Amino acid sequence: MINLELAHFIAKFYLLAYFICFAVSFSNKYNNKSNLIIITYALVFSVLNQYIKSSLDFYTFYLGSAASCLNCIFLSLITHLSMKVKHSKTTIYIYIFYILIALSYMLIHRIRVVIFDSDEHILWLINTQSVFTLTLYFLSICVFIYGSNILWKSQFGRLSSLF
Repeated sequence: MINLELAHFIAKFYLLAYFICFAVSFSNKYNNKSNLIIITYALVFSVLNQYIKSSLDFYTFYLGSAASCLNCIFLSLITHLSMKVKHSKTTIYIYIFYILIALSYMLIHRIRVVIFDSDEHILWLINTQSVFTLTLYFLSICVFIYGSNILWKSQFGRLSSLF
């Protein structure tokens, strides 16, 4: 398993990456609103998730993480519908990533709490789920960056081919 110090470093790295994606999306006046909405909710729930996870116990830790991912999607959908903003392809990819993350958290919760009472027997499964989750979070950040830069190409001409 990942030690606590490395987990905090990874969480801070992802939080910083979400903030950079939010700042880039917010400062780009040609960015679509769909990306900005989901980036905003991802940033908010990333911060809230750090506080929520510190207060959860053995039985609700993974359910809290799954609920955080699903709440991010749910509130983003409500905001998109209320503002009548059409979803972009990058937003759909983020929804898919977050649904997969939530499903992996719920699967681990089911196996960890209901089937086994300890982590000793399923440590390999928890490690695999952690790598899967971290990979999906990284891919979502990559999609955020791609979605934020996609409209910059028309502004910067030849320099945009570097991005």
